[in-house]
Formats: sequence, C-alpha cells, structure tokens
Amino acid sequence: MKIGSVYAITNKRVVIKTGVISRRTVELVLAKCEGIQVVQGVLGRIFGYGSIVVTTGGATNCYYCVAHPFWFKRAINEQIALSRM
Repeated sequence: MKIGSVYAITNKRVVIKTGVISRRTVELVLAKCEGIQVVQGVLGRIFGYGSIVVTTGGATNCYYCVAHPFWFKRAINEQIALSRM
C-alpha cells in the first residue's frame, strides 16, 4: 500500500484516497462497476501487493500498490452481490 493511501468498501461504493500532501479521492458507485481486474507481478505475489483496475461505464480507473488485491476484489464483488439481493 502506498503511504497516505486509504482503500475502503462500503455497501454502496468503493472509496479510494491517495496522497499525503496533495490528495486525490475517487468514489466509485458499486452499481456501476462493470469489471474488476487484478494485475500482480512476481514481486507483488511475493510481497502481497498488486494493482486494481476498475471499469465503470466508459471510465477505467487503476489503483497501484494495493495490499492484498485479491481480498479487495473479493470484498467489492461481495458488496455488489449483496446490493443486488
């Protein structure tokens, strides 16, 4: 995980905040998530980090150095499934 980064999943959205001095905040609505991809190289597999690529509508957002990216992806998919019940 990058220093100063916060990755959170609620029952309605994915919230990602990055940066220490300058701040970037992205909120993705779960209902609009079309695809979630994990990209993890050899070092990422050894040290437990990777990148998450989320596609919503026409936008693609990539988040780098996410700790335990497959857990994060699973949590997003669980919340999407719960919201559709």
